[in-house]
This record gives sequence, structure tokens and C-alpha cells, in this order.
Amino acid sequence: MLVLTALVGGMAASFGGSTSLQLSVSRDLVAELKSDLAAQSALEFAQRQLLQDPAWPGTGDAGLEFGDGLGFRVLRSGVGGQATLEIAGSYGGSRMQLEASLETSGGGGNGTGDKALVFLGKEIELEHVHIHGHVLLADTLGVVDDWVNFPGGGGAWVAGGPDALGEVELKNLHVWDSVLHHYDDTDYRLKHGTQQLTTERAKMPAWDLSSYLVPGPDKLIYTGQTHIQHLHTTKTLVVVVDPGEEVHIENCHIDGGIVVWCDNTEDLRGAARNLVKIENCQIGGAAETTAGVIAPACEVEIENNHLTGMVFLGSAREFENNQMTGQLIVVNELELEHAHIYFSPLPGLYPPRGITHVNAGGEVALVSVREDFD
Repeated sequence: MLVLTALVGGMAASFGGSTSLQLSVSRDLVAELKSDLAAQSALEFAQRQLLQDPAWPGTGDAGLEFGDGLGFRVLRSGVGGQATLEIAGSYGGSRMQLEASLETSGGGGNGTGDKALVFLGKEIELEHVHIHGHVLLADTLGVVDDWVNFPGGGGAWVAGGPDALGEVELKNLHVWDSVLHHYDDTDYRLKHGTQQLTTERAKMPAWDLSSYLVPGPDKLIYTGQTHIQHLHTTKTLVVVVDPGEEVHIENCHIDGGIVVWCDNTEDLRGAARNLVKIENCQIGGAAETTAGVIAPACEVEIENNHLTGMVFLGSAREFENNQMTGQLIVVNELELEHAHIYFSPLPGLYPPRGITHVNAGGEVALVSVREDFD
């Protein structure tokens, strides 16, 4: 009996020690994840600051603190258009360090952050559309710079745009108290608004959707689900499906917006990765994000919806009977009928995670990023 008691006592002590170890490891993993997210947030924050001010010096040694031990610091070195950032994200006793190299410039190009509609593609049809904000229409070949992600991280703007132009048809277009910026000398006979020729290149927003695969309290990640109905959430819905799958989203209220994920190596000028159909939904409007529908590699059909925030699509063959507040950016083809778009500056000032606008004041290209073990 004494031997049995000793064995049970030993097992209990071992079990208690094992449980404590597991809890400790779990807490360490959570801290590491949060410090990693803090470092990624610091990099996005730095890119946005450099867009506004290419001479931005960084946060200084004090960094920024957000409570509960969460914070980050960004130190900048380099001169002219070259910037090297030493980034540290921290949570509790955990720390993640990154070193990033960027190229900055102080201007040039047509900004995308201050437009209600940005069309960068080859074929467009607008009919009975009311736009309360400026429009950028790339109606000539060779005027668009596309964003290309590098396999090892970072990316750059390169001469791109469509390989051929299709039909450009604008019927009963109202650009209320605003300007249609375009390249060809065609008179589009607007019902309201003015036209202005431009020679400055149009630039696709930089994009990187990898952070949406990281679980977090602000996301719902649906993997392999192609039919989503009657969902009510304040979080961002992240849809991850195989290439070629067709996604249906109906009768939903999704305040955090929708992101249809694609790999960073996806060619946005190639065939659509997925077809996405969205009907009878209210999307966007959460205070934490300006995401509306982010699906740059997809062909999207959107009917009878109320949209708020940034809508960034590969193509929209059927975009009908929608009311939208924010901005619409389309890479390839757009068919827009019976729609109202009210510009909001928020997606331009605070783009959704993973999206970087080019503002008329400047641009930033992330050349490389690596973990810093020093």
C-alpha cells in the first residue's frame, strides 16, 4: 500500500509539472505571436508614414506603446530615397526584430488614395452611374505601373497595365462636382463633372494578403467554404479556397469586410483565380478596418449590396444596383450599372491591412525584409 501511494503521488506531481510546463509553453507561443504581429504592424505603419513624408525619421527610441505590454519601435537610417528600418515589436518579455529596406520618392504619378473610382484595366462599361468623387480612367496603353511581389518578400512597381484595350463605354455618367482624369483625348460627354487629360502614370496599389492567414480576434478565416449565407459578424471574413472554385456570399452582414485570399505570386493580369458572387449583403463599416471587398485576383459579381470601405477587385463583370461609400479599384474589366459611389477619404488615409496606396505626394517600395537576430 505504501508503494502504491508513492506511485500515485509521483504521477500526480509529474502530471502537475507537465500541465504547468504546457501552460508556460502556451503563454510563450502567444507572446511570440503577438510580438510578431506588432512588428508587422510597425512595418505597415512605417510605410504609410513614409508615403506622407519621405523624410519621416522613425518613432525614436521610445517607440509607441498600446497598453498590456504591446508596442513597437522603428529606427530609420539612410539618406535620399533609400531607407533602412530597424523594427522591434514587443509583447511582455517577447520581442521580434525585423530589418527592412525601402525606396521612397517625393511625388509623381496619379494618386489612387484620393479617387472614388480607379480603373486600371482594358475594358469598361459604365451606365447610369453616379460618382460623388474623382475618377481615374486608364484609357490608353502603357500608362499603368503594376505592383509585383517578390518571392522572398517585398516588391516593386513595374511598367504594366493590360496587353490590349477593349471597349471603353461611358453612358449617362455623372461625376458630381469632381473630375474624370484620363489619358485619351476622347470626349466622354459626362452628364455632370469635368474631364481633365493627364500624362502622369497610374499606379496599382501595392498589395500583400499574407497577414490575413494569421488567426486573430478580428478575423473569421473560412477555408474551403464556397457557400456562405446569413452570416452576421463585426470581424473581417477571410475566404481561402482553391483556384477555380466559385464562391457565393448571400444575405450577410459583415462589418469587417471580405478578403478573398490569393498568394503573393498571383499575376493579377492573368486569368481570374476565382469567381465570387455577392448578393444582398451589407459589407464594411467597422471602426477597426476600411476593408470592403478585397479580391484583387478574382472576378466578382456584386448585386444589390450596400458597401463601405475599399473595394479592390481583379474584375467586376456585373456590378449592379449597389450603393457604395469609399472607393472602387478595378484591375482588369468593369461593368457598372445603376450604382451610386460616394467617395470617402478613409480608405486612402487608412488602407486595409496589406494594401498600400500611392498618393500624389509620393510612393514607397519595399525592397526587402528579413528577421534581425542581432
